[in-house]
Amino acid sequence: MNRCELYLVSDVVESGRIGKLHVGDDQEDICQEIKGFVLNPMRISKKSKIFLDNYENIMFSLENKKIIGMQINFENKNAKSVVLNDLFSEFSSIDDWINFAEKYNWLCEKNSSIYVFRKNNVFIYVNDQGMLYLISVC
Repeated sequence: MNRCELYLVSDVVESGRIGKLHVGDDQEDICQEIKGFVLNPMRISKKSKIFLDNYENIMFSLENKKIIGMQINFENKNAKSVVLNDLFSEFSSIDDWINFAEKYNWLCEKNSSIYVFRKNNVFIYVNDQGMLYLISVC
């Protein structure tokens, strides 16, 4: 049975990394970090220099074979998550998120029904019911 390492949201949010991976790493580093990952980047359009590749609920944006962004999607409940929501699992409303942002000096912006919390190169996207659905590192 091929088991991959599970990553914690708290570590991603604190370090801006997924395991040892960070923006600027070579795409081959993904294969070193995530055992069983098969590199298969797809160009986002015919003229684009940006490629996308994914593993379970993690999507990598690549340019010139370097990681330029990483996103962790919590929206698809059927996907096997390799990033565990340890940090915010007990948050039950948007007020919990706003209190978190104030306590730890995260910037908070509301755009329509989405709240975006930002600190350094990490963005956390939450709907107005307080459900986490995306973390982006760029």
